[in-house]
Amino acid sequence: MMVLAGRYDRALHPALQRDFERFAPQARFHMLERSGSFSHVEETETVHSLLRDFWQQA
Repeated sequence: MMVLAGRYDRALHPALQRDFERFAPQARFHMLERSGSFSHVEETETVHSLLRDFWQQA
């Protein structure tokens, strides 16, 4: 499991997304520093890179 959180997300607050680390310690958590709710659009290359790395290790 991987959790991607946008630093400026006002719908899914990053602090709440951090709870995944507590409830699912095996999950990978990544804070995307330049995006909000649409990280896949706002930081496309970063998201693609993280997903490629995650899938390669799965």
